[in-house]
Amino acid sequence: MSSATGALAQDIRQPRTPLTSPQGDVTETLKQVDALYDARDTEGSADQSLTLLREAAKKNPDNGDVQWRIARSTFWLAEDPANKNRQRELTVEGRKAGERAVKLSPDKAESHYYLAINLGEYGHAVGIVRALGEGVEGRFKTALDKARELNPRVDDGGIFSTYGRYWYELPWPRKNLNNSIKELRNGLKEVPPHLRMRVYLAETLLERKETGDVEEAQGLIKEVVAAKPGAYDRADEKRAQQMARRVAEKHNIKL
Repeated sequence: MSSATGALAQDIRQPRTPLTSPQGDVTETLKQVDALYDARDTEGSADQSLTLLREAAKKNPDNGDVQWRIARSTFWLAEDPANKNRQRELTVEGRKAGERAVKLSPDKAESHYYLAINLGEYGHAVGIVRALGEGVEGRFKTALDKARELNPRVDDGGIFSTYGRYWYELPWPRKNLNNSIKELRNGLKEVPPHLRMRVYLAETLLERKETGDVEEAQGLIKEVVAAKPGAYDRADEKRAQQMARRVAEKHNIKL
């Protein structure tokens, strides 16, 4: 086992953001929502959590904890290829919830972060060029930069993977593979077990193709597929493994 693979076994779970909601029974609802979200790799759990959150939002319209969790759930569902037919709808709902969260809980990194990644996923839904034309990029970067200012390790370092992917997915001539690689390497220093960052780094290296890039990318993909989920976020780790297998198939990487 390589030292990098061994690092995947580290447990980097961070304590949840405290529930500061004073209204009625919403705190118990949010605990239930978080349990469902943690199990979102189980079929139906993510949709169930979103249903509970929509109901909670009706009863507690001024609760920022509810709103950023709505944005969190919509992103997860929208990113799933199985939900391609409702991807745009989900990201629009997530953007609106994120915007409300920013107004209600501006000091929480989650408010800004989940707004940003829904804006990014909206770009996937409608097309990157169209999203750039609609001015999404400025709102995306403003939200992500504020989240980084408040807590750079929110969502187990998701800001690094999000910015890494941003630089990778921009159309030429603004695409910057070196910036992407820098973000992702910095992220892996902060969160060594992160599988999604490894997949994103591998894809960027495979496109850059400087000396040693392809070999490193192949090693990263093999590490991800071989990892045992549960180091930090089992559901996202399993999704990263699905991504890694698609990359392996596309680039003929033998696993």
